[in-house]
Amino acid sequence: PHSRHAADFRFLCQSSCIDFLASQGFDFNKLFRDGIPYMTKDEEMYLREQMEEKNKLRQATTKADNYITVPDNDKDYIDQICKKVDKFLDSDDTELVLDRCNSFLRRLLYQELETRFKNKLFIESKTLENKNIVLVIQKALNNEELLTKEQQRKEREQQEFNESIGLSRLLQYISASAKLIVGHNMLLDLMHIIKQFFGPLPESYQDFKDLLHEIFPKILDTKVLSYRDPFKDKISSNVLGHLLASLSEEPFTIPAIEPESEEYGYKINEIKEHEAAYDAVMTAKCFLSMASYIQSPESDIWTGDFKYIDNYTNSIFVMRLQDVPYMNLNGHDVIPSRDHVFHVSFPEKWKNSDIAQLFSAYGNVQVFWLTKTSAMVALHRKENALPAMKALTKQETNGNNYKVLSYMQYRSTKKELDHKTIIEMQKAESKMNIDMLPKNEAAMRVSRKRRLPSESTDTKEEPLKYSQIDKHGPSVKVSRKTSKSESKKSASGVFEVSDDWD
Repeated sequence: PHSRHAADFRFLCQSSCIDFLASQGFDFNKLFRDGIPYMTKDEEMYLREQMEEKNKLRQATTKADNYITVPDNDKDYIDQICKKVDKFLDSDDTELVLDRCNSFLRRLLYQELETRFKNKLFIESKTLENKNIVLVIQKALNNEELLTKEQQRKEREQQEFNESIGLSRLLQYISASAKLIVGHNMLLDLMHIIKQFFGPLPESYQDFKDLLHEIFPKILDTKVLSYRDPFKDKISSNVLGHLLASLSEEPFTIPAIEPESEEYGYKINEIKEHEAAYDAVMTAKCFLSMASYIQSPESDIWTGDFKYIDNYTNSIFVMRLQDVPYMNLNGHDVIPSRDHVFHVSFPEKWKNSDIAQLFSAYGNVQVFWLTKTSAMVALHRKENALPAMKALTKQETNGNNYKVLSYMQYRSTKKELDHKTIIEMQKAESKMNIDMLPKNEAAMRVSRKRRLPSESTDTKEEPLKYSQIDKHGPSVKVSRKTSKSESKKSASGVFEVSDDWD
């Protein structure tokens, strides 16, 4: 819910996602009416500074250098309010609520009431249930009572602000505790958690891994765990519901878990899949069953000794990557073989069916489009990579209108082209900078270069960084900084293999 102490958040909705949630009985009214507030650390710091600045401004409203001249068209309104306040002071009433008005008029009222009724009033704004903001005026008997009321107001405001931080405070505590975080197929969840509660996601893959590991130093993904020994040969499906069903049967056991409150707890036979808290309970049951089995296949109780599961932590499942088993937060990712992957250039009129036909003798393929005339193609049957390469890479002598390169050939060619592009860009950038200079300064630079051969264009510069090719075609993004991870780019950054083979 929106709070006056929090940012006015904006968010995107995907129609298919909304449709899916609606089909699952999701309560959208509960989300927007009873949702839990949150903010990032930077937003918290900014809003805290705003609150402190507002308090300072409130204390300085009567000072000459902060005085605002009342506009002519607002004078009658201000005078009417002052008369109403004067009557209030002579009455037995303890509180006067002024009608809703805009922020500028509230600022004027603070100023004029403080000036005309100095030390006789205590004024504060209040947000009603309908979200309207009104001014509440109370009588002050003496300076001590005025100070007490002001301190109470600050404490209430601080309490409201702390409530606006909401779930973010809990996530900050969890991060500081460095406790184990357990999830199932949790990469997207972790990305949302970082973005919503900590800060923007890094652009670099390695920077993201580093940040994630810094925020949550110990993570366990039950989906990755189900792929590994001793479970991979005993579990047929690692979809969360299927995984729980498998772990409920021999040789596994699900420990008994009883909720502290029947009002908020779940019973596992009450199917509420895709409700976040229910999915969390399912994940917890899967984890406890798997942890106890790793500790001792004969035991159905996990003792809580983390030494048995340390070798399984910090590996995050990445969807649609069949040959990269997981994202490794403890170090470098596995670099898979790309011998079964080919780069294909072809006429613009080609479609998926044309590419599939080209490789039809070697089984099903997965196509990942780079541009309108090029794509990466992966063989489902990897054992056919060598005969496919021998047959299809000889097309130049046969006069075909397509060109097939092995993945290694493509990478080698691309590096050569990237190097040439860098040189051309550096020359163009240098020429542009000189062209933008005043003529006399440009001439001096050219003359200086002629006098000092050591300052020729052969001087080595800091390496440039290029963005990867996407399906809309090559897109070059230049930066003067190169991270360690980018100097060791693997093929996984360029080619993506789907898990929905025909």
